[in-house]
Amino acid sequence: MPARILWRENFPAEAPIGTRVALQATATERDRQQFHLDFPDWVRGPVGVAMVYTRDAEHRESILADLDLTGSSLAVSLMDWRKMPGTAATAHVEVGFDQGRPLHITRFQLKSDGAQASGSLDLKPDYSIGHLAVDRYRQGRTDVAMTVDVDEGGGMRVKAAGPSMDARPFRRSASAGGGANRPYTDVELKALDARPPLDIDFNFERVVAANGTGREIGATKGHFLRQGRSWRNVTLETRVGKDDAGHLSVHYVPDGGAMALTIVSDDAGAALQQFDVLDHLRGGKLVVKGHSVPGDPHEVVDGTLDVRDYQVVEAPVMARLLSAASFQGFSDFMTGAPINFSKLEGGFHWTDTGVSFHDVRTSGAAIGLTMEGDINMRQGTADLQGTIVPFSTFNKLLGAIPLVGDLLTGGEGQGLLSATYKVKGPLDDLDVSVNPLAVLAPGFLRNLFFLSPTDDDGKVEKPAPKRKPSKPAAAEPQDGVTASGGEVPR
Repeated sequence: MPARILWRENFPAEAPIGTRVALQATATERDRQQFHLDFPDWVRGPVGVAMVYTRDAEHRESILADLDLTGSSLAVSLMDWRKMPGTAATAHVEVGFDQGRPLHITRFQLKSDGAQASGSLDLKPDYSIGHLAVDRYRQGRTDVAMTVDVDEGGGMRVKAAGPSMDARPFRRSASAGGGANRPYTDVELKALDARPPLDIDFNFERVVAANGTGREIGATKGHFLRQGRSWRNVTLETRVGKDDAGHLSVHYVPDGGAMALTIVSDDAGAALQQFDVLDHLRGGKLVVKGHSVPGDPHEVVDGTLDVRDYQVVEAPVMARLLSAASFQGFSDFMTGAPINFSKLEGGFHWTDTGVSFHDVRTSGAAIGLTMEGDINMRQGTADLQGTIVPFSTFNKLLGAIPLVGDLLTGGEGQGLLSATYKVKGPLDDLDVSVNPLAVLAPGFLRNLFFLSPTDDDGKVEKPAPKRKPSKPAAAEPQDGVTASGGEVPR
């Protein structure tokens, strides 16, 4: 390594500094490897170095170094931050020695246009990280302090706290799969299972949960524990909604060999919006409960969801359903008036690729809906179907009439007037189709002539084996009406 060196040696034993070496050079990655001061996951490329090495009369060694990182690429992958070569950045490093080995970075400071950090770092005898203490890390919306301890097996214990945290990089990392539009392969899963444990405790005053306006949540604390491919303990308590008036609690914890999921919020609309799950819900009390199967390596979760007293506003899919079905309430909805619902309940099946819904129903004074189907988060697609029923209150009154009510409405989940629908395609460009014959036919006629058959729970059934119809002209439903566009929960 070409360098400019000024070496001063004091031979008298009483001299406070025995050796002082000042060096100026440009250190390549190979040069840094020779001194065990290379951190390839963090720094790549040439580094300008101006350093002073000293050894005092007690043979204590230290290095003070100022680094020019303009020609280097820097990365803090955990925080999704990178600096490309050519962007100005500097660092100051103070290094302490242990039996002649530079194992203690007693102080570091990093300054760049995108990030600033300060703290200390202790290395293990093999020069891997043992303990990292970050007094302050600032990058964009993140302003935190943290400690990282790495055990002999590579397991990491992280503690982080501060006034603000940008959680978007962590969400992107957690949702990434084995590749575009596909689950992990067996080889990739084995590699994930071999990962050392990751244990995180956090406490932040504010958290940026997702992209877009209104995605910032209030005081947030929790604990995450990952073992191999699986998160074995997830607890989260946070404030949501206007003025942080709402509360969200998430618990995914071991329970008798399985995993138990509980999600509770007194402002479902704010929680779903601020975490970028669903934009068109307002208010509501949310309860989600589920369990995995003991011993299931994929930890598939089956559960139920329940939402009470909520509103739907400016939802493209809902607007197209009401428009295609020509239902009363469409004009009010399009002018911005919300649609009120008193209750939603149903079941779900959650896997690493997405979620399947079954027996989902919701109703209010204006309309009722049933739904089942799949949302594939890896592929970004949906395939949903169900029934939409207008004038829910009127239909309920008719349905309450003994015998006559069942004949008129077709039973539970049906309606005097209703339409079957399908929502299918990419999440950002959905097709919505409605069966117009179901709009005109009472529920008992639709069942009698096998027009979009439904079971008593309102679920769309698989077609029955073909048999000779009693009325051929009525056996086949008319073609549906289709409208494109819209979106569903992401």
